[in-house]
Amino acid sequence: MTGFSKHLLKECGCDVRIAPSVVITHPDLVCIGDHVAIDDFVYVSTGLSIGKYSHIGPHSSIIGGPATGTFAAWLFTSTPYWVRVRLS
Repeated sequence: MTGFSKHLLKECGCDVRIAPSVVITHPDLVCIGDHVAIDDFVYVSTGLSIGKYSHIGPHSSIIGGPATGTFAAWLFTSTPYWVRVRLS
């Protein structure tokens, strides 16, 4: 598995780790700050803005589609595993 291609993202900081199993359906709506980790089996189907030094735990999903807005996680944000966020 080659993993997710970070160059597809709208913005991507330095020292960003995205696990190979991550699915981001609208990478053009995703901005990621420096020193961010997105763990295995995360699914994102909406706009996403992640601040510096943040982490999204494994098996999490952030869903909503491109027209529902953007989920924002600010500086030093961390989510545990199996988190579900639904934008509507």
